[in-house]
Amino acid sequence: MLPLPDFDLHRPQTLPEALRLRAALPKARILAGGTDLIPSMKQGLFTPQDVLHIAGLAELKGITVNADGIRVGALTSLTEMRRDARLATLVPGLVAACKSVATPTLQNMATLGGNLLLDTRCRFYNQSQFWREALGGANAKPATGCLKCDSAGICHIAPKGKGCYAAHSADTVPTLILLGAQAELASVRGTRRLAVEALYGEDGREAAPDRSPRLLIAGDEVLVAVHIPTPTGPTVHRKVRARAAIDYPMLLVAASAEGVVLSSLGPRPQRVTGIQGSMLDADIDAVAQAAFSQAFPLATHVWASTWRKKMVRVEVRRALAELATLNGDPR
Repeated sequence: MLPLPDFDLHRPQTLPEALRLRAALPKARILAGGTDLIPSMKQGLFTPQDVLHIAGLAELKGITVNADGIRVGALTSLTEMRRDARLATLVPGLVAACKSVATPTLQNMATLGGNLLLDTRCRFYNQSQFWREALGGANAKPATGCLKCDSAGICHIAPKGKGCYAAHSADTVPTLILLGAQAELASVRGTRRLAVEALYGEDGREAAPDRSPRLLIAGDEVLVAVHIPTPTGPTVHRKVRARAAIDYPMLLVAASAEGVVLSSLGPRPQRVTGIQGSMLDADIDAVAQAAFSQAFPLATHVWASTWRKKMVRVEVRRALAELATLNGDPR
């Protein structure tokens, strides 16, 4: 059994208290459901001195549906979302995404906010510290450690590159992007909203002065809620993984009348471009071919990237066929 490192645990009772602690402890890790953070800490991916446990903040929980759209608190569990009849009617693709995360047991603990802020991952990074040290670490010549864990290391996905290419794997995000969702972020400085699509940078690592970080939010901010405009049509979620439960995705596809978004191919989700005419013409093959041409899966998984690229065309076709059925088109 892998032990947790030593750390100081802070349990704020209100959102203002949490924001004050966040400002005072910018390097602290935020703990909500813990389904991603706790295993990562056991693997030695993070060794924070402070952990900010916010699971008790009532202000960050619950689902509200009104004339302005849908508001989902960041601490709302994926189970609560997938069981909500209103969401099943309004945003079926989002509900499907919640159902596809890991297993029902983990969905009981996992939160929407945690899914949005999920760490990027690859087959070299998501291993124990012992396994990663077997690669050589920073003292090897040349350095062979994982770039994301060791600034002197290399990216084993793209050894000749200068960035980290660990893949974005959050199930709910592609659908939220198509829905035009916004993240509500709070700090002691105030509250702001940021499009979910704008949350993610081009590098899989944490913030640093010389690069775009994986999350484009300030270090003192806390994700409070996700706001979704009133949907005007259905959404579809598709996921490719080795097993029907537990495994992280090798490919995510979201589709709606607004377009197609792919994920789990690189550090951030990817919107398929130049398909507006084909979408209006309901030309499924043309859209699928465009997605295939724009997709460049990296070797973040054991499964071949060439096969995953071919699955882009297959899954986009399937998503658009399902979307047509939901829209009343039997094709």
